[in-house]
Order: sequence, then structure tokens, then C-alpha cells
Amino acid sequence: MRAKTLNLNIAVVNSFILYQHLCTSQNKSPLSQKEFRERLVSELAQSSTSDAPDPPTSTSHAPEPSTSATAAG
Repeated sequence: MRAKTLNLNIAVVNSFILYQHLCTSQNKSPLSQKEFRERLVSELAQSSTSDAPDPPTSTSHAPEPSTSATAAG
């Protein structure tokens, strides 16, 4: 569980860094990291699982090789 939390924290920090770079490139004032995290949590909380697509009904799908894989071999 601790590793998952650490990975999530790293992902949030990385997204904040990208956000800062984007704001700088657009000459905008970025939010503080605290404000960024609060907004992120708020937006994630607003998203609904009902927006997610339904899972596939069949689980017996076998992958097929692509045409590039068969042409190379």
C-alpha cells in the first residue's frame, strides 16, 4: 500500500511540474502546489464512474498478430 501511495504522490508532483511549465510558457501565473492539489482532488471527486465505458461482455478474446508483425517474420 505504501508503494502505491508513493507512486501516486510522484505522479501528482510530476503533473504539478508540467502544469508550472505550461503556465510559464503561456505567461500565466500558476497555482501554488497546495491549490493545485486541492483543485485536482476536487475535479477527481466530481468525475463519476457512470461516465466510464461498460466493460467488455466477452472475456474470451484472443489477440491477433498485426500485419506488420507477420510481414517482418
